[in-house]
Amino acid sequence: MENETQKTINAQAAAWLARLHSEARLPADEAGFQAWVAEDDRHRAAFEKLTMMWDAATGDGHVAARPRVSRRAVLAGSVVAAVAAVGGGLMVLKNRGSQSFETALGEQRKVLLDDGTQLTMDTGTRLVVTMGDQRRAVDLLSGRAHFVVAKDSLRPFVVTAGDRQVVAVGTAFDVARDGDELSVTMVEGKVIVHQSGHSVRDRTLVAGDRLRLGRAPGDTKQDRPDVLVATAWQAGRAVFDNTPLNDAIVELNRYDRRQLVITDPAVGDLRISGSYETGASEAFASSVAELLPVEVSHQSGKIVLNRK
Repeated sequence: MENETQKTINAQAAAWLARLHSEARLPADEAGFQAWVAEDDRHRAAFEKLTMMWDAATGDGHVAARPRVSRRAVLAGSVVAAVAAVGGGLMVLKNRGSQSFETALGEQRKVLLDDGTQLTMDTGTRLVVTMGDQRRAVDLLSGRAHFVVAKDSLRPFVVTAGDRQVVAVGTAFDVARDGDELSVTMVEGKVIVHQSGHSVRDRTLVAGDRLRLGRAPGDTKQDRPDVLVATAWQAGRAVFDNTPLNDAIVELNRYDRRQLVITDPAVGDLRISGSYETGASEAFASSVAELLPVEVSHQSGKIVLNRK
């Protein structure tokens, strides 16, 4: 076993982690795992390290829909491990090609890359991950994701959204994409935001910064929001501060099949503040009816807010 490289051992550890958490696990898998651990102290160390990363990634996550895990996914060559656990979903990716991920309405998902980078995908998010020898790349096609990037000075971590790129080495940040609009919120560390093909200077963001880029090259806004509020979605919350009811409903409708609807424009202009659970539109409507001059009705499976 001395000829095994650390990368090989890490890949084996990821495979065992996935297999032991699979619904298709067999008694023979547990026996095989114990034999693998006993072969080499490096096996045990790698598995314990990966388990700690898994626990850290899923300890307080909010996942509305638990991803299914098939034995084929566990044993596939391109993806060494795809695992799910009660209370949080995590996929462990070991891939030198590209792999696509997508979350459904109301679903959130965690992805652990083989370099230790953790991704948290919000509802309605599509992205493609490519782990190469020269760089680590994510193409964010739509939605929002949080990245806790493992340090690797030889392989920068690049998130691409259209013609914009967010370049990091080791840091934590959110990136949200809605068509040609982009928002980057820094939690810790530093990133560089680059806009290809535009005569716009690169922006360096540090912890606490938020950069919002519109469709036009010069449509740029930078501020320093409350980071806990800006990243509350990761805990399954939406926080509003004197927010127009119309805007609050747009945000909450991203998480729930039961859509909130306003028929009176004057109601949409009313302001709301508070912290609300995502995916719980009925509870939100009841709260609004207590706080504002609004009544709730139900039509064709939708929750309608009207003026009292």
